[in-house]
Amino acid sequence: MPRRTSFRLPLHPASVGLARRRAREHLAGSDARPDDTMVDDTVLIVSELVTDAVREGPDLEREFEVTVELRPDGSCLVEVSDASRPAPEPRTEWNLLDTLCTTWGTRPHTTWAVLPPR
Repeated sequence: MPRRTSFRLPLHPASVGLARRRAREHLAGSDARPDDTMVDDTVLIVSELVTDAVREGPDLEREFEVTVELRPDGSCLVEVSDASRPAPEPRTEWNLLDTLCTTWGTRPHTTWAVLPPR
């Protein structure tokens, strides 16, 4: 299975669980064979970023995209993009990102985070 996957989901709270499941399935099936801690931490970050994307309320007319990429150095990139948001606002309460990720940030339409190799 490839090291990178992207998928689109409706901008709805029910998509948070689906995004976690899809990320876990991708990582478990990857030829890179990440350890359980990397899988669990990545799924947690996916959940956090997707929750942020849908926190403004459901809108089944809009979609967002989740990308999970296992990098050659063993790190993992997670991106959540919503083309309808001009620039996500970084939340100061994202202690989880500060704790689990080596770096994270925002750019127009996207919030991203990089988890370190395990």
